[in-house]
Amino acid sequence: MGTRGGAACLEEGRFAGLTSGDGLVNDQVTAICQDWAGDLWFGTFAGLSQYSGSFTSLRAEDGLAHSDLRAILQDRRGRLWFGTLGGLSSFRDGQWSSYTPAQGLPYQRIFALAEDGEGRVWIGAEGGLSCFDGEGFTHYTPAEGLAGSRVYCLCQARDGRLWIGTTDGGVSAFDGRRFTNYTAAEGLGADDINAILEDRQGRIWFATDGGGLSCWDGTAFTTYTEAGHLPSNQVMGLAQDGAGRLWVATMSGACCLEEGRFTRYAAEQGLPSDQVLRVFCDRLGYVWFSTWSGVSCYDGAVFQTLDRRDGLAGNTAMTFAEDLEGGLWIGTSAGATCYRRPAPSPPPVYIQAVVADRRYAEVRQLSIPSSAGLVAFEFHSINFKTRPGAMLYRYRLQGLDAQWRTTHARRLEYQGLEPGSYLFQVTAVDRDLNYSMPVAVQVEVVPDARDARIDELETRVRERTRQLEEKNAALEDTLRQLRQTQHQLIVQEKMATLGALVAGIVHELNSPLATIRSSADVARRSLDKLRRIAGETSNPEQVQALLHRVLEPVAQDNQALTQAVARLGRIVGSLKSFAQLDRAEYQRADVHEGLESAFTLLEYQLKGRIRLVRQYGQLPPIQCAPGELNQVFMSVLRNAVQAIAAEGEIRVRTYRDGAWVHIEIADTGRGIPRERLQRIFDPVLSHKEERVGMGMGLSLSYSIVAQHQGRIEVESEPGRGTVVTISLPIGAL
Repeated sequence: MGTRGGAACLEEGRFAGLTSGDGLVNDQVTAICQDWAGDLWFGTFAGLSQYSGSFTSLRAEDGLAHSDLRAILQDRRGRLWFGTLGGLSSFRDGQWSSYTPAQGLPYQRIFALAEDGEGRVWIGAEGGLSCFDGEGFTHYTPAEGLAGSRVYCLCQARDGRLWIGTTDGGVSAFDGRRFTNYTAAEGLGADDINAILEDRQGRIWFATDGGGLSCWDGTAFTTYTEAGHLPSNQVMGLAQDGAGRLWVATMSGACCLEEGRFTRYAAEQGLPSDQVLRVFCDRLGYVWFSTWSGVSCYDGAVFQTLDRRDGLAGNTAMTFAEDLEGGLWIGTSAGATCYRRPAPSPPPVYIQAVVADRRYAEVRQLSIPSSAGLVAFEFHSINFKTRPGAMLYRYRLQGLDAQWRTTHARRLEYQGLEPGSYLFQVTAVDRDLNYSMPVAVQVEVVPDARDARIDELETRVRERTRQLEEKNAALEDTLRQLRQTQHQLIVQEKMATLGALVAGIVHELNSPLATIRSSADVARRSLDKLRRIAGETSNPEQVQALLHRVLEPVAQDNQALTQAVARLGRIVGSLKSFAQLDRAEYQRADVHEGLESAFTLLEYQLKGRIRLVRQYGQLPPIQCAPGELNQVFMSVLRNAVQAIAAEGEIRVRTYRDGAWVHIEIADTGRGIPRERLQRIFDPVLSHKEERVGMGMGLSLSYSIVAQHQGRIEVESEPGRGTVVTISLPIGAL
């Protein structure tokens, strides 16, 4: 019955209530209805709630010794056993029984349960192993030969032996009389065991924590690890399905071992998490996986996940068991839940619209132009057993998709479909893995009337692009050849300049060399005198006087020798700076250093007739090719020198303007006529009688400055001289 305080059920004279605390969307219940599957529906002031008979949950308040479940077992008499972290409980015919230390069970933290061929129930716990024969408990610890004291898993083999997995000592095989122990020393992957399974061939499989998956064939262990494509060495659970395939739960996904090969399943295949805690295969062929985010059921095609929102007692399941009636018991950290699959009721699915060049609602066949570009399919399914957002859809677009795909989305988009015929199909999969009948829509993508024209234009564009690429390649090759030619011209011009300077440099070298020769002669004659003095005179006073007369000319001559050597060093240094033979092509360089090297090499042409005036500003080093800039300075300065017929002046001024440096070279020479000034950088122009070297020298200078992203400007007036301004960016190149 529905009330303003919730729903109530009257049974055998007693009321049981459901309120918002139990999951109702609102306590004010206005209507109640039961569907064909047996689920109850409650209409409230705030929405609709479903009470599903598919899920039955039990907790400590319902009779369990503790709500945190670790093991569930139904024995051959139909009694259900629940191992919890607070004791052992059993349930049969509506009656609960609990076993704690007060009833003779020494351990309360129960991890594993198994039944042997005689109907006895074996209990693995924190502290050891116990056996319940219906009347009392028998206990086993390491003192009796058990491998370890913390028994985490049990497996009753068909040969009668009980396999016991511990977390601190490996495994034990108990034949009823004695324990046979196996550890990592005997080939087991690790001594910490999470699960044990006997397969159809009688082999025993061990899920180890950190050591991979081990198999005992009766004589030896075989271990599979990450090196052999196991997803993780931290193996948590084992199960075998009806086809004989081995399913393995690991902390990096689940996997299936079939014919020696592992197939991995993880979040990208539909699991809610890569960390899989347990795995179980039921009698219907479904494979169940436990993760931190609920349990997932796999039917071979899709994963469907259940959690507390669907009726589970908790999201973290630590054990599975299937009872004689087909109910699946799921032990969680918050209680035990029995899931009974309801009668199949496939959900309906509808294709609501196809969106292309416009929206086509509720159609089964349509044609759309290829120019639409995007084609979207919108569909929907309603199933009240499946919570919102949990419905799965299987779909494919025949003509494009080779296989069926899975999604939770209710809209799918395809971009750029080629002209042709396509069939879009979709089916819905509900909470219980019931499949709807597929629905479909036929889509014909037809060429747009504009497509032929577009194709023609695209062909022309491709052809034009090809032609441009060929021309660009030819231009790049020509540019490369021009750069090589320019480099050769620069080298030739530099060598020509050096050749023109040779006579003057030789003259400049002769003077210090003559001084050196004279100094050598003075030193030789003075040495001869010293030898005579040493052999002929023994009077100390006379020796001192003679030494003073001999060494005085040597001292004077030494000063001249020092000046001559310095002069030679300056000339050689200027030549070296001009050529830049020992420096990288592009570097930070001092403009003034390059100017000074040119002045030194031209000094012999300036003496006695041309006055050099330096007006240097504060310039930072600039990024440049110093050797090439020195060639520019030398070319401009030589032209200035040669333009002055008799006496005159060359003024060199440098200054900075923002990110630029400027070098201004002005002379008082004859100047350049206006009609020739316009072609001053033309390489074919060379009028030696008026301004020597203005042809090839300035042409190359212009190219060098342009490569430095700078500029060179010339101002001149006949009879009043010429001003050449070179502007260079500080951070160029």
